[in-house]
Amino acid sequence: MAFKYSGRGISPLSGNFLIPAGIYRLKIIDTKEGLSKKGDPQVVVGFAVVGGPFANREIRFHNVTFFGRDQAGEPLPGAGIAVHFLKTIGQPWENDYIVNHLNWWGKELTAEVIEDEYNGKVNNKIKTIQPIETKQEVEEQVPF
Repeated sequence: MAFKYSGRGISPLSGNFLIPAGIYRLKIIDTKEGLSKKGDPQVVVGFAVVGGPFANREIRFHNVTFFGRDQAGEPLPGAGIAVHFLKTIGQPWENDYIVNHLNWWGKELTAEVIEDEYNGKVNNKIKTIQPIETKQEVEEQVPF
């Protein structure tokens, strides 16, 4: 199909794709398994905003890195971050388990999203994550 269109005055990739910094409900829409620069197992996660004025806007390239252990068998610094991520999305996180990133698809969480500058370009980045509170959990927090 052919059609007429004018690209006059339009820069490629123009427009603001960022969402303002804040707390958002996010859904995992993509995962890709790989290795970090240091060779640790890593899953690159893509999210979409659930609801609100920025619904379906995407936040890409959130890395979940599974750091190993030192020679004494102690967890390396930062190892708890991946465990927190797994617990947050309701995946196995205690003791020994198989990490299957395909089971993460569709899982939702609450995230603090920030604007982060890297190499002169500003992107959204996930700063912190928490599980989504259920209505029952919120009611249990109310002190009466």
